[in-house]
Amino acid sequence: MPPMTASAPPVQVLPPRSPVYLRPRIGPVVTSVLGLVVGTWLFLTFAGEDLGGLGPIEHPFVTAALIVGVPFALWLCLVHARTGIRIDDAGLRDLGTSQEIHWHEIREIQLLGDYVKRGGKPAALRFVQVRTDDGRAIRFADLGPLGMRRVETQAGLVQDIPQSGLLLALIAERTRTSALFPPQWRGMHEASSGSALPSVVPVDEDQADEHAPPSPTTADGSPPRPETPPRLGEQQREPLEKRYPVVALARRYTGQFVSLFWVGLKTIKIFPALLSFGAFAVVFSWEFAALILLMIGFHECGHVYAMWRCGVKVKGIYFIPFLGGAAVSQGLAKSRWGNAFIQINGPIYGTVLALLFLAAFYVNGQEHALLAAVAGWGALINLFNLLPIMPLDGGRMLGEISHSLNRAAGRYAVFGSLLLGGLVAYFSGLTLLWIMVVIGALEFGRQLTAATQKAMMDRFGADHPLSYDANEHFSALARPIIQPLTDKQRKQARDAFDMLLTEAQLIPMKGWQTAVITVGYIGLAIVLVVVLWTISHIEGAGQAFDVLT
Repeated sequence: MPPMTASAPPVQVLPPRSPVYLRPRIGPVVTSVLGLVVGTWLFLTFAGEDLGGLGPIEHPFVTAALIVGVPFALWLCLVHARTGIRIDDAGLRDLGTSQEIHWHEIREIQLLGDYVKRGGKPAALRFVQVRTDDGRAIRFADLGPLGMRRVETQAGLVQDIPQSGLLLALIAERTRTSALFPPQWRGMHEASSGSALPSVVPVDEDQADEHAPPSPTTADGSPPRPETPPRLGEQQREPLEKRYPVVALARRYTGQFVSLFWVGLKTIKIFPALLSFGAFAVVFSWEFAALILLMIGFHECGHVYAMWRCGVKVKGIYFIPFLGGAAVSQGLAKSRWGNAFIQINGPIYGTVLALLFLAAFYVNGQEHALLAAVAGWGALINLFNLLPIMPLDGGRMLGEISHSLNRAAGRYAVFGSLLLGGLVAYFSGLTLLWIMVVIGALEFGRQLTAATQKAMMDRFGADHPLSYDANEHFSALARPIIQPLTDKQRKQARDAFDMLLTEAQLIPMKGWQTAVITVGYIGLAIVLVVVLWTISHIEGAGQAFDVLT
């Protein structure tokens, strides 16, 4: 492939920023590590007794995590941390070769091509090479479609940078290489160079009558008669809502509840719900299964209602056997207050339903212990969700609050919540909590990706806004030439980029909003503990409190 070279003019000076580290994607490695952990866990669980006559292993999951996790941690520190590209105010630095290029030293931005082997077949690769006058060069590309962390080409070693489009855009923007700019950026320059604003032309009074709407007439052409006023002593009957405000209030909230209930029914995925019902029915009873699914579903409907209020599209409510349920959205709210509002509404709805079941138990003369049992298990489920561990509701609320205070504090808080989850899982022996910690770790990785994208976006000027189309323009110049994306794949890529962009631009919470979420969180926890303590002495209903203690 013939190279395309763009000469770089002098760079522009921007305010100092913190360094940004772009490293090869780690997702495939993490997936392999998780597979090894699960495989080792199953092996130690079912065959551990025969290992040297040591007997059964007390904590097989923790042992498996240590066996696989320690080498993985060493690889992260010794290998992964020493690869990638560092971006700062001075320029670029290749962490693997210690090659450093200052912004003012960049003389050429070359778009090169080569053929590499992919599954035994040649694949066309496009990559970027930044060169200086003395021959120093840094090469990068998005090697994700090839599943490689680096690849050797005729020009030299090319490393995988998932944000290659953003990096190329930043290099072009910092060096003002307009030959690489997308049409959106060029249009911004043209619009700011002297385009006239649309003028406002007032309407003349004589011409106003020509544009006025025609007067209403009846069928015979005569003007309509005015309405006959009510006779003396005759009163017009006011609507029921005006005479009784309580009726208006009831109709309003009843309509909202019916709408929410209908939306919730439409978003519930039937097959996972039936699977969860069967699992609970086999272990307990079908009555308990139906009531506990009602409790979980009502909790998730609280999330759905909050998503609807915040303008977030809902993908569906998924029931997971013995794990609970999840209200999956197709995006995020525009602010951290909105996301915290979405998270806290699930426990609010679940707490209200638990209180209703407890009230029903006492109203019926304390004869139906099943009602108290459902109230207790519902309270336990919602209290479990309030644990400050990602990805539970409490962990996500902790993340929104801490990120609003400080970005770095938010990352440390989320990482600390994962460590807390690991400790609780270890001492309690809850494998379920280990699964939650793993899911939280994956979500934490997405947050780190969004933070990196935010740090990159902060380096762009106001006249170069970053959008999916602009990012796609640069990304297409630095990735392999593979089969074109289908419309579905393109939509998924746009949704993923928009979600990361939304997360990177989340509006922090204000002081009063932080106080509301904090007080609500503490209040819900207290109420749920009181519910569990209340049913602890009821025969056949105290198992939930026994789990807590």
